[in-house]
Amino acid sequence: MSASTVPPVPALPVRVAAGTTTLDALREAGVDTNGPAGAIVVRDPDGALRDLSWVPDADADVQVVTAASPDGLAVLRHSAAHVLAKAVQQLYPGSPVYHLSTVLPFDGPLDRT
Repeated sequence: MSASTVPPVPALPVRVAAGTTTLDALREAGVDTNGPAGAIVVRDPDGALRDLSWVPDADADVQVVTAASPDGLAVLRHSAAHVLAKAVQQLYPGSPVYHLSTVLPFDGPLDRT
């Protein structure tokens, strides 16, 4: 999907009420949470990325981060690396899998054929 076909991210912040999940606040605000244009995480007022299950202690204005954005793609790649590592560990018990940013070098007796 080209950048021109991805709908714009809401420019205004979305208010997440204290005790409310970010996902519930985004849905209430009408923010899409599916596909490349959907929210994958949010950026909190301090600039930290937060997943959609985050529940702030106090009301917070957050910026939507879509899956198609550079930060969103980094989150997707990081999550996929964890899924891949878990699969390798289940298929090859005892194989060490190291977490180095999003690069997971595989050491151990893997059949690469």
